[in-house]
Amino acid sequence: MEKKVEVRSFGCSANFGEGEIIQGLLHQQNLEIVNDKSDALVLNLCTVKGNSSSLTEIRKAQQEDPQRKIIISGCVTKELAQEALAIDETISVTTTHDLDNMDKIVEQSLAGTPFFNLKKKNTTRVQLPRIRSNQAIGIVPICSGCLDRCAFCSTVQVKGKLFSYAEEQIIAEVESLVADGAKEIWLTGQDAACYGFDTKTNIVELLNKLVLIPGEFFLRVGMGNPRHMMAYIDDLIAIMKHPKVFKFIHLPVQAGSSKVLSFMKRQHSVEDYLYLAQKLRAEIPEITISTDIIVGHPGEEEEDFLQTLDVLKITKPSVCNRTRFVPRQGTLAANMQQLPKLVKKNRSKRVTDLFKEIALSNNQDWMGWQGKIVIDEFGKAAGTRSGRNYAYKPVIVTGEFEFGEIIQVKVTGIETFCLLAEVLPV
Repeated sequence: MEKKVEVRSFGCSANFGEGEIIQGLLHQQNLEIVNDKSDALVLNLCTVKGNSSSLTEIRKAQQEDPQRKIIISGCVTKELAQEALAIDETISVTTTHDLDNMDKIVEQSLAGTPFFNLKKKNTTRVQLPRIRSNQAIGIVPICSGCLDRCAFCSTVQVKGKLFSYAEEQIIAEVESLVADGAKEIWLTGQDAACYGFDTKTNIVELLNKLVLIPGEFFLRVGMGNPRHMMAYIDDLIAIMKHPKVFKFIHLPVQAGSSKVLSFMKRQHSVEDYLYLAQKLRAEIPEITISTDIIVGHPGEEEEDFLQTLDVLKITKPSVCNRTRFVPRQGTLAANMQQLPKLVKKNRSKRVTDLFKEIALSNNQDWMGWQGKIVIDEFGKAAGTRSGRNYAYKPVIVTGEFEFGEIIQVKVTGIETFCLLAEVLPV
C-alpha cells in the first residue's frame, strides 16, 4: 500500500515554491500526496519572525497524531531544531539545503530512523519535479542566500551566502511553466536584487531573456534590497516597462531613520530608498511599490519612528508588510536592549492606521480603469474570484472563472486593499 505524506508550507513565496518541489519529489517516488490523514507530515517552516509560530505548528502536528512521522524542513535554525526535538525526539530535522534529498529523508523517517542534518550546501532549486498548488502561478527560485548580514535577520545563518542559479536552467523552468499554463511567473529569492552578482550577471539581464519566451504571461520580480538596485535602476526601469513584466517592486526600507538603519546593519540609506521609490514612480506612475517596516527595533526612539511615518507619507507604498521586532537567537539585535512590548504594539498600530489611509488613497486612482486581469485566487465572498492587473493590483470580480483565465474588466469600486470590478463582454 502506498504511504501517504502531507506537506504544509509556511512563510514566503520561495518557501511555498520549495513545498511544491517537495511534493513533486515525493510523488515521483510513489508516495501519495494528501491534505488530511497521513503516515508522514513535512512541515516546511519559516523562522523569519522567530521560532514561536513554527514550534506551535510542530506541537499541533504532534498532538493531531502522535504516531505520524514528522519531518521539519525549510528555514530551520539550530535553536529551532533543539526545541523541536525536545517536543518529540523522533522528529526528523533538515533544511532547504537538503531539498533534493527530501524523498530519501521521508523514506528514512517512515522506516523508523529519524534524520538530522543542518549542514549547508549549494542546491539548485529549478528543473526539479513539482506539484503546483495554483495552476495560474509558477514559482521560480532564481537564487538562495544573500550578501548582507542584517542585525535582525537569520537568513545568512539558515540559507548561507548568495548562490545564483544558472540562467539557462531558469529560462528552461519558465518555458516549462508557461507551456503548462502558468500565467504569473514569480521570480523568488531571499534577495532577488543581487541575483547574478556571484556569476557576473544581474536580474536585468535575466529579465531581458525571459521576456523573449513566447506566450501570454507576466513576470513578478521578488524582494530586492535597495542597495543592490542602485547599480542598475535605469536598466531595471526599462525592462519593467515591458508588457510581460508586472509593474510591481518589493523594496524593503525597514525604517525611515538613518540611525535605526545603522543599528540594523542595513547597507542602504533612507536617501537611497527615497531616490529609488521616487524614480520608479516618476518613470512608471502606476507602479505598485511594496515595502517592509520593522517597528520597535532596538535603538528606535520616538523621533526615529516618526521619520519612518514620514517616509511612508512621501513614498505612498501600495503594499506594506509591518512587523514588530522579534529577537532571533544568534543575531546581533538579540543582544541589544529591547523595547517594551507595549511600545512596539502602539507603533505597529500607528503604522497600520497610516498605511490603510495610503492604500485606500492609492486605489482611488484606479476608479474607472479598464483592462485585462489574470484570475489567480478565490475571492473571500462566495461566487467571487480575485485577479491581478498589469500593475499587480488585486481585482475582485463576481463569476466562476478558472485560475489562469484572462478576462476584461472595468473597475467600479474600491476597498482598502483591493479593487472591485465588473466583467466586460469579450
